[in-house]
Amino acid sequence: MDPEALRGIAANEGVLDALGSAAELPEPAGGPSPYAIDAFVLHAHPDLCERLLDVAEGIEGASTFGVFGLPCLVDRGRVLRAFARGTSSLWLRLAASTRGELGPDEAWPATELGPDWVRIDAWQTVRPSAEGTAWVRRLAAAAFESAEAADA
Repeated sequence: MDPEALRGIAANEGVLDALGSAAELPEPAGGPSPYAIDAFVLHAHPDLCERLLDVAEGIEGASTFGVFGLPCLVDRGRVLRAFARGTSSLWLRLAASTRGELGPDEAWPATELGPDWVRIDAWQTVRPSAEGTAWVRRLAAAAFESAEAADA
């Protein structure tokens, strides 16, 4: 998706600026890159991309898009709610009440994106597999359930 399609939405401005500053275009001399998404270099491992899609399954109103080479989830109003980067991190936009429920070893503030963003371990290796997946799914759903509160 063209990142410009998400501009003009106040909740996205700081996030798009931060993500865009780290975006890379593939080298034209090297030809088409197998690690490109929407003309940008992919900055998330394919397994992590699949993890994001898996945890988004069943979240009403969630759509997936590639923005600046990152797999992202947006809501019906085109507000960015989550994205994946690297090999193991998911970033989620959460309401203050949900952020307050998280322990210091469960989520890390991502204030460079805005006050309502946190980074979590997508794989939750400290929890049994099924429990970790359920925990990540719950938080991803919370990013959509508390949309109005998170935008404040």
